[in-house]
Amino acid sequence: MGLLSKDYVFETRQTRIARLVRNFLFIGITIVLIPLLFCLYLPQYSKGQNEQTNSFLYQKTPDLIAVYTGGSGRIEKALELAEKFPSAKVLISGVYTKNSLKTLLKQRGQGQS
Repeated sequence: MGLLSKDYVFETRQTRIARLVRNFLFIGITIVLIPLLFCLYLPQYSKGQNEQTNSFLYQKTPDLIAVYTGGSGRIEKALELAEKFPSAKVLISGVYTKNSLKTLLKQRGQGQS
């Protein structure tokens, strides 16, 4: 018969208590053990996935390099990445309207000199 059902047609008090204890232990261990296993397994699984993703991402050339302005060095870093990945397009947001690619490259050339 099943784990949670009666084992006998005429169940005695002793067999009923044994069945209830067995069911309680089974359900209790299941309720505690499954979340515990997830708490132990998921960090290890995610660490492996993160390492696998990182190694995959750095081998692939990006399609776009997006730069959100506001901090120093962001445009320079984007231009370095653009040199490293020549097929990637560069998108710079929030730039002063009179700036162009020529002015940015000119400023970069003056900063390196």
